Amino acid sequence: MADTVVNFLVENLLQLLSENVALIKGADDEFNNLLEEVQRLKRSLTMLRNTTAIANNGINWLKIFKKQYIKLKM
Repeated sequence: MADTVVNFLVENLLQLLSENVALIKGADDEFNNLLEEVQRLKRSLTMLRNTTAIANNGINWLKIFKKQYIKLKM
């Protein structure tokens, strides 16, 4: 009788351990997916910031050019 109870408990414990390992593995995969997504977003924001800086430099250059052109016309 005791053997039956012990076997039952061991089987249930093994089942629970197996399920927990699967959950942890799934959580690890999800974490890695989220990390990759955050890294992609970071790269996109860096590119956007660089593009904005270049565009702003172009606008500033255009303003300077217009001022110089107006000075030359006068």
